[in-house]
Amino acid sequence: MQAARPEYRQGDGLNSGIPKEANIEGGKISAVSPIGTATLGYSVGDTIKWCIRSAAKKFKIEEILYQPEAAGDFHL
Repeated sequence: MQAARPEYRQGDGLNSGIPKEANIEGGKISAVSPIGTATLGYSVGDTIKWCIRSAAKKFKIEEILYQPEAAGDFHL
């Protein structure tokens, strides 16, 4: 999943992935972190609101790069 703040240009923002690849400075969050799990069930084009340090931020889902279930990878 790739998400961006609407006021930023496309491609700026966050990518989610497996926990060992998480690096907030590099724009990667863990899919099992609070914000990562909050994005579950959303689709491309959806906008979510998330409170970060007591300020509400909006993120738009730009792209879903890989979804195991959609790819038929149920063994993961």
